[in-house]
Amino acid sequence: RRPRLILLEGEAGAGKTRLAEEFIRYAAGQRALILGGRCFEFGETLPYQPIADALRPALPQAAAALAPVWLVELARLLPELRELRPDLPPPPPADGAAARQRLFAAVARFLQTLADGRQTVLLFLDDLHWADVATLDLLHFLVRQMAERPALFLGAFRPEETVSPHPLTTLRRGLSRNHLAKVVTLPSLPESV
Repeated sequence: RRPRLILLEGEAGAGKTRLAEEFIRYAAGQRALILGGRCFEFGETLPYQPIADALRPALPQAAAALAPVWLVELARLLPELRELRPDLPPPPPADGAAARQRLFAAVARFLQTLADGRQTVLLFLDDLHWADVATLDLLHFLVRQMAERPALFLGAFRPEETVSPHPLTTLRRGLSRNHLAKVVTLPSLPESV
């Protein structure tokens, strides 16, 4: 088993995003489907925002390939899906853990559909140190659900922003115990003279 989540750790300006871009360029050359999103530092968090941003470019594929039951749930995260599929029924009431489980399952089914076409899916999330708990919970779920599929999750974060009990630290530890995550630490840049 190979790690399914690679986390690039380094201080601001250490080259995490640049390294990720080079890897993404290589993966694209190998015909991987590249999906990417970025976390932002907001006063209030926007749950799932970086994952929603990453999925948007592949929405036409989802609209054509997924069953309506999954599309209805996915439309909670990506309302523009209803423009592609105006025939979708209204969603069931969204409350509590069951609604969250349905949403997580729909996102996983979406990625599985993309990967089942024998195309490797690479999902890159930058600045994970600013991710909200809901986004990290969904990422954790997706890494586990996609463990047997041709998929790789790549993330970048600043260690100084993730002091324990940061939720990214919890995610990293949990997935590392099961050999599903690996942290690649970039060295600090030398101070200029």
